[in-house]
Amino acid sequence: MEDNNVQDENSNYQEEEVLETSNDEGNEDNDSNDLAERLEKAETLANNYKIRAEKAERLAKSAKTVTTPKQTPTAGELSQRDWLYLAKADVHDEDLNEVTNYASKNGITVKEAHEYLKPILAVNAEQRNTANASNTGSSKRGSGKVSDETLLGNASKGTLPDNDADLQRLINARHGYKK
Repeated sequence: MEDNNVQDENSNYQEEEVLETSNDEGNEDNDSNDLAERLEKAETLANNYKIRAEKAERLAKSAKTVTTPKQTPTAGELSQRDWLYLAKADVHDEDLNEVTNYASKNGITVKEAHEYLKPILAVNAEQRNTANASNTGSSKRGSGKVSDETLLGNASKGTLPDNDADLQRLINARHGYKK
């Protein structure tokens, strides 16, 4: 029986070996399948990341070209730099519209427009100064009082005064009356 027991143990041992071997072969197949699946997933992820990176680069390049605006002012809007320049250049209020309109029509900066229009603006400033210095309003002349001798001289030439007060003075001067 010992021989049978030994054989039984050997047969169990052999069966175990066979079972272990068959499990190892199955594991290798599973491992290789698992590795293949992992590799395929990794390649897919790598391709997706590559595509995303390319899209991001294209967007970044297009965003750079879009976000570089020119320094020309848009209709009715001036940049802070333009306002600062106009304030420092001491452009008169009446000339602001002329400078900004010229800049927007020609697509140039306000500074360039001001440099171009400086001679015209200088003439405008001179005209404003002259108008302020001289009396350009329609004011009435003050009526100066004419002397008695002038009244007598004009009356002898045939020119009589227009108002009653001067006529009375002329009569009094002819008769020698003094007030």
